[in-house]
Formats: sequence, C-alpha cells, structure tokens
Amino acid sequence: MNKLIFSLAHQAARRSEFAGSYHAVFAQALRNLFRRLRSLETQAENWASFAAQHSRQRRATIERKAADSVRVALQLGTPKIAIPTKVRGISDYQDAAMNVTAGDALEIVRCWDGRHVVLHGGEPLGLVDQKYDGWLLQLPRGSVRGVALQQTGSPEAEDGTRRFVGVNFALTFQSGVAAPARLQSVPAARLAA
Repeated sequence: MNKLIFSLAHQAARRSEFAGSYHAVFAQALRNLFRRLRSLETQAENWASFAAQHSRQRRATIERKAADSVRVALQLGTPKIAIPTKVRGISDYQDAAMNVTAGDALEIVRCWDGRHVVLHGGEPLGLVDQKYDGWLLQLPRGSVRGVALQQTGSPEAEDGTRRFVGVNFALTFQSGVAAPARLQSVPAARLAA
C-alpha cells in the first residue's frame, strides 16, 4: 500500500502547476493521501463488520475484500471505498459487455427476487455475485453504484472468431446515503428499502 501511496504522491507532484519545489508538493500530496487512506481504512473496517453480520462469506474473504476496496478507491481517486468484483451471468449480454470501458458508471438495480442486476447505459450486463446480496439487501435502493474497472478477455480470437468478454467492476457507495462509516450505527430495519 505504501508503494501505491508514494506513486500517487509522485504523480501529483509531477502534474502540479505549483510554482514551488517538487519536494514541497510531494510532501503535501503525501500528507493528503495518508489522511485519505485513514478515512478509507475506517470505512473498510466498518463495511467488513457490516458485511460479516449480513453475509455468508467467510471473515477472511471479507477482510481481503475490505483491503482491496481501499487500494481500488485510492487508484480511482474516490472518497469512498470501492469493493472490486466481477459481473456474473454476462455470457447472455456480450454485445453490451463489448461497449464497457474502464471508468464507465454502472447502475446496480435490485430486482423483485432480491438479486442485483448490473446495467451499463440502461442495458443489462449481468448480475452482482450472490455473495454480496446479504448486505446489499440491507441498504436503501440506489445507495450503491458501480464503476467499471476493466474489460476482461478479448472480443476476437487470433482466427477472427468471437470470444467471451467479462467485466470487472467495483461497488461504490453514494454520497450521503448509508455511507460505510455509519453502517454499524444504523439499525438494519432503517436501512431496508
């Protein structure tokens, strides 16, 4: 994580139009990043506790996802954790998957059966993995969004035939709605839609 922080601070200092020295800008960027890191780590800890209470996932898996969510949030530059995952059941929606690029906004919609559909530009891409449904169902509708991280696979094989494409994305929390830092203190009955 420290390597990522130093790399981000270096990038900020190199991009800066600031007339001061590189070292002054780097030091300020480093302070800001470590402040943000502490906030993201707190959010990740709170999310992990909340997810452990409302999920069948193993605690070790949740803690790994919490750590990953901090790293992804730092890379994306978001103020809230971003829990990485992949779209499930995407094989039926290959045309839509071909149009996804990193950074695209994805909508997460709760269906009548409690599953969560991932939409890109209003078109279905597939489903959020069922292992997240336990805690997602405890949140108000519309409080979680997605952001595309990368398209996986290749649309064409070397022989020109079409191949399977997948999409990795991150679940992110909307500002002001059930922020992860408040999840533990809000009763589940108040969070349910």
